[in-house]
Amino acid sequence: MMYNSKLNPEIRREEILKLLKDKTIIEVIELMNIFNTSRATITRDISILEKKGLVTKTYGAIINNQPKSTQTRIYSFDISLKEQINEKKAIARLAFSLITNNASVVFNSGVTTFEVARLIVNANMHINIITNSLEISKLFTADDLR
Repeated sequence: MMYNSKLNPEIRREEILKLLKDKTIIEVIELMNIFNTSRATITRDISILEKKGLVTKTYGAIINNQPKSTQTRIYSFDISLKEQINEKKAIARLAFSLITNNASVVFNSGVTTFEVARLIVNANMHINIITNSLEISKLFTADDLR
């Protein structure tokens, strides 16, 4: 379904939430196409919905925070590990090329950063890390420290 670009903002936000009942994650570009509107307009709508605690913004998409009565698809690290892995590894190799020994690196959670961390471990580099990712911290934990 495609909507008129002059749709009332409150109605558009309600429609976004209705769309999220069918899908756990919707990309911003998809919302732009559905509502025939600009990225700025959709971004404003997302910010308002996020402030209300109804959605969570991610890079290029939103996630439904509303409980579902039906079965929910859980987006997890394991699922992401299998999606677009070649692209993620290519980005990781480029990022890895910028890291030197004794550097300090901050890793967020995610498969691309996990791949960078894996390259560092395989290269036996000595770096300081800060991370919120259990998977990445496991990579840097020596077997004899467990």
